Amino acid sequence: MPSFNLSIPLFTLFNLKICTDDNLLTSISYEKNISDNQLKLSLSHNTDYLHSEVEQEVIRQLKAYVEDPAYQFTLPLSYKGATVFQIKVWSALFKIPMGTTLTYSELALIVNSGARAVANACRQNRFPIIIPCHRVVSKNGLGGYDGDNKPNQPGTKLAIKCALLKHEGVNV
Repeated sequence: MPSFNLSIPLFTLFNLKICTDDNLLTSISYEKNISDNQLKLSLSHNTDYLHSEVEQEVIRQLKAYVEDPAYQFTLPLSYKGATVFQIKVWSALFKIPMGTTLTYSELALIVNSGARAVANACRQNRFPIIIPCHRVVSKNGLGGYDGDNKPNQPGTKLAIKCALLKHEGVNV
């Protein structure tokens, strides 16, 4: 399964590891932060690397999102290995409008399940940013993000969630 790292300085600097297979995006994961000192909104990648068509499309669409937080992703995603329930939750996440949030409980009502099950499905989201699980918060604050529920400090995944919500105009 081909993969490459993409450096995205989006408010706090972090790397995305992008994996593709058979012209489908199979996963995106956050890699260790490069730096926590700069607040930038840009996207860069190594142009020397020959990318497949799907990888080029991932880069193009991420750039579009960085430039316009209302951008709607249309990437070909591979749900191989995902459960029916995870796909149901992830599909509901696509419907949360940019600039708004839902609580885990509210999303649970939509998918006819419990808040914990929804949180677990969000944690298993293989396509952060693309499938906007960052738009789901707890009743009493931000909640967690990608399994991270540490305080919102530079370098944590929760800080990335906060940055993404701010990028989309949510007051956090």
